[in-house]
Amino acid sequence: MVSAIIFAIGFQAFMNMGVVLGVLPTKGLNLPFISYGGSSMVANLAALGLIFACVKIQPSDQKEVKNLGKQSPIGALKSAFG
Repeated sequence: MVSAIIFAIGFQAFMNMGVVLGVLPTKGLNLPFISYGGSSMVANLAALGLIFACVKIQPSDQKEVKNLGKQSPIGALKSAFG
């Protein structure tokens, strides 16, 4: 999932760079995290949040989080993000 999100953001950036260099025709894509565009910025920030959430929980922590989650969902969230 993380690699797909990174690919999508990178693809937008390379498309924009190609348009700026005159190699590609204008397509109307925003430069991620730089160009002003409300829905594009929200989507990119949400994707970045998903990446950070995936990186936060390491594979070694998943078993512990699952065990705490069986007791209480709030306890699992506190242990994962606290």
